[in-house]
Amino acid sequence: MAVRTAAIQRKDPHGCAVKAYPWLGDKPACTLLEIDCDNANTTGVSNDIATLIAEVDPYRVLYLSFRHCPALEVPQTIQTLENLKVLRFDNSTIAQWTQEAAITNTHHKHLVMVLLTRVNLTNIPEGFLDPDFPQGLQDIEFCVTNLSSVPDQLDKRWPRDMWFTMDHARFDAIPDTFVRMQPGYLSMFGNQITKIQASALLNHAMVELSGNPIEALPDLDPNDWSHASDIRFADTSVRARPNWMTVDFMQTHVVVAGNTPLCSDPTALPAGVDREDICVPAAMFDCDSFYDQEWELM
Repeated sequence: MAVRTAAIQRKDPHGCAVKAYPWLGDKPACTLLEIDCDNANTTGVSNDIATLIAEVDPYRVLYLSFRHCPALEVPQTIQTLENLKVLRFDNSTIAQWTQEAAITNTHHKHLVMVLLTRVNLTNIPEGFLDPDFPQGLQDIEFCVTNLSSVPDQLDKRWPRDMWFTMDHARFDAIPDTFVRMQPGYLSMFGNQITKIQASALLNHAMVELSGNPIEALPDLDPNDWSHASDIRFADTSVRARPNWMTVDFMQTHVVVAGNTPLCSDPTALPAGVDREDICVPAAMFDCDSFYDQEWELM
């Protein structure tokens, strides 16, 4: 009982949002570690961040969040968090994330989700491109970044079949490397995309293209129709119906096309299609509430 009482009476480490109380342990056990650079009085210097991580038992950290860091330098101590499941960056500038501090399959076998929300970065950091990339990752989500390009061979590093979003960035096209990753869910909501390649519409469970200045969707080879994805393209400039958007397709797939010229034309959709099912608006999209909700559900 004395050991447990001593553990409970320990001073809470900075940012420990969810504590655990092991019977034994040299350091406080923290399952959710939120490093808020404002509260920690740091810009995100590597030594400062490493010190904060070192305050807790590394084996008990399941969720790690960086918030409000104007010049975040991800430290090598992130590799001590072997049971990490979720890594999140919010309202920060990633100034340095080197390969020496990379997330890897060797160090992060249990990592399933990485979220970057309102993050300033002009390229994918080396620490997020290691050849030994965690292959158990199921979810990579970017929301509000200044990214406009990615490495061409990204699909050689990141896993396939995951949930992948690159929302509210600055892409004017869907990178082919995203298509080759074949994510089950591919979202590029709110970019600057004007043209879509046919391959981007195949072999995904869902493609989200709403909020882009897209003027047309490509036709598909009839042999590929069975591989076409569910698609959302509300709030775009699409006017013409592509060849694969048949009555049968729209009765078996999710199609969302609200607030488009296509839906404004009463003759554009074929007879037998319920316009109320197709011509619905895009869902309200709020990065902050969306990601906060997911975080709470984990």
